[in-house]
Amino acid sequence: MEQVPGIYILLISIHGLIRGQNLELGCNADTGGQTKYVVELARALGQCPEVARVDLMTRLIADPAYAEEYAQEIEPLDTAGKVRIVRIECGGTEYIAKEQLWDYLDYFADNALVYLKQQPYLPHVLHSHYADAGYVGALLSHQLSIPLIYTGHSLGRSKRKHLLASGVKAEAIETRYKMSRRIEAEEYALSVAERVITSTRQEINEQYGLYDYSQVEKMFVIPPGVDLEKFSPATGDELHSPIAQDIQRFLRDPNKPLILALLRPDPRKNISTLIEAFGESKDLQVAANLLIVAGNRDNIHELDSTAEEVLTDLLITVDLYDLYGKIAYPKHHSAEEVGLIYRLAACLGGVFINPALTEPFGLTLLEAAASGLPIVATEDGGPIDIIHNCNNGYLVNPLDKADIAEKLLSLLNTKERTTLVENGIKGVKLHYSWQAHAQTYLQLVSSLISRSEPLIRLSLPRTAPSLEEVKQRLQQNEQAVNVVFSFGQYLDIIPTRASKGLALRWYAEQWDVPLEHILVAGGSGADEDMLRGNTLGVVVANRHHEELSDLIDLKDVYFASRPYAAGILEAIQHYDFFNTCTAPRQ
Repeated sequence: MEQVPGIYILLISIHGLIRGQNLELGCNADTGGQTKYVVELARALGQCPEVARVDLMTRLIADPAYAEEYAQEIEPLDTAGKVRIVRIECGGTEYIAKEQLWDYLDYFADNALVYLKQQPYLPHVLHSHYADAGYVGALLSHQLSIPLIYTGHSLGRSKRKHLLASGVKAEAIETRYKMSRRIEAEEYALSVAERVITSTRQEINEQYGLYDYSQVEKMFVIPPGVDLEKFSPATGDELHSPIAQDIQRFLRDPNKPLILALLRPDPRKNISTLIEAFGESKDLQVAANLLIVAGNRDNIHELDSTAEEVLTDLLITVDLYDLYGKIAYPKHHSAEEVGLIYRLAACLGGVFINPALTEPFGLTLLEAAASGLPIVATEDGGPIDIIHNCNNGYLVNPLDKADIAEKLLSLLNTKERTTLVENGIKGVKLHYSWQAHAQTYLQLVSSLISRSEPLIRLSLPRTAPSLEEVKQRLQQNEQAVNVVFSFGQYLDIIPTRASKGLALRWYAEQWDVPLEHILVAGGSGADEDMLRGNTLGVVVANRHHEELSDLIDLKDVYFASRPYAAGILEAIQHYDFFNTCTAPRQ
């Protein structure tokens, strides 16, 4: 391959809706701050002269219910051609929520590998965002021998802990969020990643610290930036804007200060608790109106089930406390109007609140602060660092309604409001610029590429009284291995890069055989990673085929009714294998 004239970075962010213009933030539970972060990170890196190319790899979605841009394979993000969105097929053309993507990630990895092999040069580094991309990035890192950087954004163990604390049953958490698979993917990504980028020190100590494979030595805090051209103090013209008029129609007294919450319709965002805190405080209702901007909708019943549930609960809670005329929840806003909404609240002497159960960072807090709003935010996660650096508001217990109401009233009535507003504007400029973020990021990448900062290895004893403890001990000792229980009695511990799936793909590449022209037969848990992805698979009806039952819904895995060679012959007939697959190119 050719030598790239500069640094080539591949960002991977799979779920949600990602495009270059007019991001549809909040349109569903998967399209939030992470999508905005990765797009702005890509652009910020592309402006650095030492960077030759940045690709942001995501899912290709050719679904008539969504905009045509999401079906565009390549979308430029700058005029110089250095920064692009690259969309890869994964699980068909319809939109799939992130909790349902797990069975399709191997297809994404296989297709991503094909794309990368077609390029004139390979990336110097991969940077995966969230658990799903962490899993894919780990696979690609092994196959291409490219170092992996990982950013979890939010972590499954922390989210499960807070959902349990809020009263959600463990079974419901597992059913809705596929939490076990998410946590397993996070552990895998951490076992492979050579660097982990976090937004705050709290993430390292209290969130990543919950994982078996957690190493402080390879974790680096690089807080994201905010676009200070889009988010700036109010001018006064905001009061007469169309979005202001849309909000005012909800309110009996639209000149009151606004308590603004701008968030996705997701249970973790804790919208109902905020409304309950407002509804139970007569003083708060006298002092201000509540404005909740929770994505865009035409018909609540046409949203995904999670968003539908959250917004239905919002309406029920408003009705329960009879808050009509005191609360606004507009149906639509554009990405360009977000800054206007912050400035409108600032014009009216308002406050911004992030009541989430946990917040990995809190980009909206920076946007609000840059726009001239003091803030109230959850005491779990990124807001701790933001309020410490900016000194422009208060932390609250997100489950304590009285605490939320008290802190909001304090900011609405305080004589120090002007000082807090000025602190926020100055603090964001000082601590959270994209230029500073990009330069710190590139220092980390450069040291990784040059190997000038070797990874520090843990040295812990190993004991193995149970399968789970074997996995934990291996992860804690930074052993990137597959641990497979097969045939009801064998425990296979093999290097990740020596797995059957990777061996098969190496063979396919050496002989130039497309994966979709390979029939793979398996009968035990040891065969699972070989069956996933773009191969044609058959699970023969042996005594231990139940170990592969998780694959039953995959479109290219056939469960034969007969065992051994008879099952393979059955699959050959099922796929019409000899007529549909051609010989490899010579």
